[in-house]
Amino acid sequence: TYQDRFVSDYAATNPGEDIAESWTAFVLQPKPAGETIAEEKILFFYDYPELVALRAKIAGRLSSRLRRR
Repeated sequence: TYQDRFVSDYAATNPGEDIAESWTAFVLQPKPAGETIAEEKILFFYDYPELVALRAKIAGRLSSRLRRR
């Protein structure tokens, strides 16, 4: 019923998991268009430059670790 409100089924289990799953989507997925409530939750993190910088740092480290394997 609320698929457009949560980034995953697990995110719908409680508010803490909703935040955690939204953060994970922010870090690992491309920037969404904001067409659903779930995408708006992800876009929230883009309002904070320090989080966008942290996202870039995490992505860079993930990329370098994957290249080493």
